Amino acid sequence: SVVLWRRVPPASESTMSVPTRRRSYHVVAALVALTLVGVGAAVAVTAFVELADLVGVPVFILSFFGQSVGTSLPELTVALTAARQGESDLALGNILGASLADATLSMGVGPIIAPTILAGPDLALRAAVAAAGVLALVTVLLSAHRHHTRVTGAMLLLIYAAFYPLLLAG
Repeated sequence: SVVLWRRVPPASESTMSVPTRRRSYHVVAALVALTLVGVGAAVAVTAFVELADLVGVPVFILSFFGQSVGTSLPELTVALTAARQGESDLALGNILGASLADATLSMGVGPIIAPTILAGPDLALRAAVAAAGVLALVTVLLSAHRHHTRVTGAMLLLIYAAFYPLLLAG
């Protein structure tokens, strides 16, 4: 972000007036927002576990797809907005950066917070192979088509759906 900060031209006069509020307001607002995020995360985890039990699917499989959709929706919104404004570099950088952060932070923070929860090597290997396979397929698909269109978008959604049975079978 430091590189981008230096490349951006200096901002001109602000066209919008921003109301000033006390620092205490922002501290309270941040604490309330963080509390709501924490409560929402706890509810989501409980719901995923109960849904997995109800459907008879391993929790890993349901969370693999649920987490990917849940964490990708904000990134998708930013990427779509950037693409509509002709900022394809921003859209691509946002998606790739968010994917890297999600993959590393999700796997790294879990054992720090709850060291008793272990993902076995077989599960980690299966997920890593699936991720590498998807990356290879996406690279080949987008390289062959040269442009990302509705057809390639539909193909990517099919690839996503195809990995559910593959993970379940392993």
